[in-house]
Amino acid sequence: MKFILELDERTYGEVNKKELAEYEQEKIDMPFLPPPCLMVYPKKAEDLEHLKTNGNSWLISRISADKEISVISRYFFLPIGNRHMLVISLETSSHGEFYSDKHNVPDECEKTVKTFMENVHVELSDEAKRQKEEVLSRIENS
Repeated sequence: MKFILELDERTYGEVNKKELAEYEQEKIDMPFLPPPCLMVYPKKAEDLEHLKTNGNSWLISRISADKEISVISRYFFLPIGNRHMLVISLETSSHGEFYSDKHNVPDECEKTVKTFMENVHVELSDEAKRQKEEVLSRIENS
């Protein structure tokens, strides 16, 4: 978990810092300038989502941006050994407002991502299974 949170902070936290610094500089000449859209990302363990499917427990980091161009990235992390992690990145986006009673693109995207992940099957090698059990044992005993 710590690795995922640190990765998100290094990536999206730095983007936000850059955006804010540029905004502060530009605001000097343009005081009416609206604040920048900042990336929203997990900052603590409780912010990460969990998905259990097909015998695997995935951690999910959900990244979102502004409402007009809503890009939502999901990174699904599955530890597969002491030093290896499988990462699946899925991104959905829409430009403008695509919701209507007849067409709800964001909900359909969510359903598609869920269905996709429910059909991902990962079979670990014997060595990876041993490492996974070792790590889970350490977690349970701490």
